[in-house]
Amino acid sequence: AVIDAERVFPGYSLVYFGFNEPRRFPRSESLTAELEIARRVSQGLTPEREAAFACLGLSGYQRRTEIGRDAVLARLSTGGYEMVQLNGQHTQQDVAQLAALYARTYQMYTFDINRASLEAMFTDGNIIMVGRHLPTGDIVSSLIAEHCRIEVDGVPVHLYESSDWATHSDHRGHGLITAMQIEATRMIRELAHGERSVIYAEVRAPWEPANRSAASAGMVWVGTLLKHCVIKSDRDVEVRGNREDLNVWVAP
Repeated sequence: AVIDAERVFPGYSLVYFGFNEPRRFPRSESLTAELEIARRVSQGLTPEREAAFACLGLSGYQRRTEIGRDAVLARLSTGGYEMVQLNGQHTQQDVAQLAALYARTYQMYTFDINRASLEAMFTDGNIIMVGRHLPTGDIVSSLIAEHCRIEVDGVPVHLYESSDWATHSDHRGHGLITAMQIEATRMIRELAHGERSVIYAEVRAPWEPANRSAASAGMVWVGTLLKHCVIKSDRDVEVRGNREDLNVWVAP
């Protein structure tokens, strides 16, 4: 996967390198089906759609996210939902609901998501977004933009991985994850270092709705990581074992 790092280092890219043992390569039929999902979903952002946005006087990523933000916010409100940033204002009930949401969504995950690990997420500049069902006030969807600051030749680099997506099965199809991706990206870009930050997502390749959400949020598919980590949840493609391929999507 290759991410344009132009905002930080003009002329350079952030590149994933990996080597898997033969037993960890995906089956060809599974990988073919996953790549077809990514290609099909990516076609939603092809020149025809860009041309339609161009007449509104917006350009590139802004065309998609500015229009998309209004649309998804209206969709949330109509559906009886709101999105909230929890940083600095979460309660123990919020943490308990998040833990229950992740336990319901994933049969296996890269790390143990529990109340202790979730509490740790509220530090280090991470951004915690949730979707609430207004009639009940319950958290039914979540996204965490994990922050990492590193230095390269003395230059500070801020990476944000939009990850740990989960939506309660009874509340899918309302654009919750898409809305939170757009909002989290907007919030990051408004930080002092935001315009020079790299924002990306590692999205489960065998699950089409997650990839479609990334595309709808204006992100661009830049590669696929084979058998990248242990993760198991709903799948559209039959995958053997507990390691999944991940598609990398980046906010331009």
